[in-house]
Amino acid sequence: MQIHKPENVTIDGFYISYMPATHAGDYMKVTVEGADAAEYEYYLNYLQPDTIYDIKLQSYNSKFPSDFSPIMKARTKPKIKSPQRTTQSPVVSSAASTEKAGLNLYVIVAGSIIGCALLVCGVALVFVCRKWKKKKSVDSRPKSADDHHGSEYGVDSKSGPRCNGTVSNKITITPNPLADADNKTYLARLFSRLRT
Repeated sequence: MQIHKPENVTIDGFYISYMPATHAGDYMKVTVEGADAAEYEYYLNYLQPDTIYDIKLQSYNSKFPSDFSPIMKARTKPKIKSPQRTTQSPVVSSAASTEKAGLNLYVIVAGSIIGCALLVCGVALVFVCRKWKKKKSVDSRPKSADDHHGSEYGVDSKSGPRCNGTVSNKITITPNPLADADNKTYLARLFSRLRT
């Protein structure tokens, strides 16, 4: 490309903007400084091989930059292929390689099944251990001596709540207080008096 330097204008340098023609986006920019920049060649490095690039130039001086030149298209050279060494590898029959591939597949499938089984066993073991620990903590709770019903609960005065500034000694909770034999006879007498 020939660059014609306009007369009566000082040029301090050039901006070279370039990008691959197949991409959209911002141009990459290189600054070439110096009053003699128009008289030299400049090589762009690190370009992709065998790629078309859009290139545009813009001159500048201490006052302002010029307008961009028309976009030029240029293709980089293809990548130079290095000579390949040929080494002889042992010939493997296709039957042997197919057998090896089938064996590898069986190993992968078996390993996956064993891994999944171990994972399920591990999760089940965790749940069993948690349940056992919970049951052990419930069974190890101390029973009160004067508990004559198996389903009554006592609240210790040290751990129980304080009501109106006093501490209650014991609270007995039964599942059905009317289930006792004494209460049945009492209730039968009470209902017979109410009917008469």
